Amino acid sequence: MATLAMWKRLELMTNLYGKRLRLQNHVISVSERKILLTSDPTRKARYFVITSTLFVALHTMLAFVITTKPIFVKTSEQLSHLEMVRTYTNILCVFIPRAFFAMSCVTSFTPYVSIVVLNHIVNFQSEAKELTTTKIVHSYKIIEFGMTILIWTSYLIPFLGSPFIIYLQLDPLYELVLMEYIPPGNILFILIRFLIVIIVMTEVIKSANLFFIVGLMVVSSMNEIMQDLSDISSSDVQIRSGEIMDWSVKLSVKLF
Repeated sequence: MATLAMWKRLELMTNLYGKRLRLQNHVISVSERKILLTSDPTRKARYFVITSTLFVALHTMLAFVITTKPIFVKTSEQLSHLEMVRTYTNILCVFIPRAFFAMSCVTSFTPYVSIVVLNHIVNFQSEAKELTTTKIVHSYKIIEFGMTILIWTSYLIPFLGSPFIIYLQLDPLYELVLMEYIPPGNILFILIRFLIVIIVMTEVIKSANLFFIVGLMVVSSMNEIMQDLSDISSSDVQIRSGEIMDWSVKLSVKLF
């Protein structure tokens, strides 16, 4: 699955979220099939990547507090349809960012982990091809095309969806208006809410895409390598298979 086309999709991800939005400190060398750290990233760039992850964490905790508030604060008023939708939105704001928060932390605080994971796959694939006599052709054109559509559409969602979220008052920060801490028509607060929604949505979507792409490349590549080596009984192959399994276990410990 770590095909040339998938490396190009990963390069597209780093171009969109790294070069344009400054949310990644990686660059992709498609010709060498390697992922590298950006050469000497500025302090502002590093801090912005870390800040976006912290924004997601704080936003998730705020949504959790707002969601659990009715458990401790009883109200006799019946919820309107908009308030029910807002409640479901807050629940999503709690669970969806949490699902991909680990990937966000990896890209922000330990970016070298992605390098270790993906660059070792290429080495194992090359050695597996040298040891096998039967060449199995693996084609993933449909998945690769779907990944291109997914990357572009998900990239546009925060910019197209945020105005509707703010207009419909579905973001968790609107709770401060309902609690009468801030007047409803405060333009500055509306702009702050809009900016935070864009940052949080972009960071969560970026982490979800990376989680899916990297996970797909790792799992599928390991499966392909083991399939290629399954019919060979030489000692070299058995040794390499054991090394691959040991590396997979160490990788799981490092990531999780």
